[in-house]
Amino acid sequence: MKKVKMTILCCLLVGGFQSLAQAQTRDVSLGLKAGVSYSKLVGAEAVNYSSTRGYHAGIFATIGLRQWLSFGPELLYSQKGAAAQSSVGDFQLHYIELPLPLRMNVNGLFLEAGPQFAYLAKVQGESSNPNPLTRSNFKSLDMGYLVGFGYQRHTGLGIGLRYVGQFTKCLLSVNYATAGYVASPLQARNRAFQAYLSYTPKLR
Repeated sequence: MKKVKMTILCCLLVGGFQSLAQAQTRDVSLGLKAGVSYSKLVGAEAVNYSSTRGYHAGIFATIGLRQWLSFGPELLYSQKGAAAQSSVGDFQLHYIELPLPLRMNVNGLFLEAGPQFAYLAKVQGESSNPNPLTRSNFKSLDMGYLVGFGYQRHTGLGIGLRYVGQFTKCLLSVNYATAGYVASPLQARNRAFQAYLSYTPKLR
């Protein structure tokens, strides 16, 4: 049921972006973006974790609200995760993300901030433990925030750097029952730094 809901949501979002492209004016534009991410788990119970590299890519719209202010909804595929120095092992989280930033723009330079929502589509990991982390160890839906800055004209190439944090705790528990004990719940949050390039084509 969750997969069906996410499929419907993605179709609606893509359809909305296509409509924006067809109706593009001086105040509305559509573009593509892609880049690299460095992520890890943070929090009081997230110990012995270090950063791991992933990628993100997707589409975005820029909707002018004022001469200096715009709204930039995005639809992204994003890899997050962490590298661990324990039997839990390394893992990679594959998210479908919906960032909703507001941007303050001055001659192409911008500052951005806003909420972000994410759906966990897949978990991959490597572990020597008989019970490695699986999708059941993570929350499916996450809510977070983003802050960043960069350079992007109405059309053409752009560049940006973004920090993404989470309000919700993504890691629910780690079960070591087969090793003779059950660990207490381990709760932590995703954190990621994203560097990206963007491109906004000139449409009629």
